[in-house]
Amino acid sequence: MDSEWYKEIVKDDSSLLQGDILCNLRIHDVREGLIKHGNVIVLSQSCDLNKMTENKSVLIATITELKNYLSIVYNKNNNSKKSVIKQFEKINKNQIINMFILDKCNQNVMNNDYILVLFNELFTIGIDDLKDQLSNNRKIKKARLTSPYREKLAHQFGNSFSRVALSNDLNPHSDYFESFKP
Repeated sequence: MDSEWYKEIVKDDSSLLQGDILCNLRIHDVREGLIKHGNVIVLSQSCDLNKMTENKSVLIATITELKNYLSIVYNKNNNSKKSVIKQFEKINKNQIINMFILDKCNQNVMNNDYILVLFNELFTIGIDDLKDQLSNNRKIKKARLTSPYREKLAHQFGNSFSRVALSNDLNPHSDYFESFKP
């Protein structure tokens, strides 16, 4: 399945597209006040990235291996495997709006595990800084999400912002059904 979801990015390829996975990227986390290295996926639209000039920012989201996240769930729920399965099913059915699962990637990134995109951990990075890191840092591992999975990622990301946080449960009053006549 991997060959359908991902494409290898050769070292000399300096292009940047939505859905590019970049591992070991230097990120400035202003919330924590530190610079760290992390695994991210590019969320900015490819058409915008192609037109970007200096002093523009690229939107990225943190990614993690699914097993890392599920290990936390397991430990928080008294080592319950049932809670892990339930959480996975919720994420996989898009019931947890700020997370999205991508298929396993063995393009030399993410240890051949499923990738969990965390839409609640967003960062921006200057296009100049990003391009500089990509051309000068040999430790950055790269893979590219292919179409239509790239579009699915964009759609899910859009849904995480455009949703209206209202209950989906309609609860008509009992008198509605008492007076109902077809």
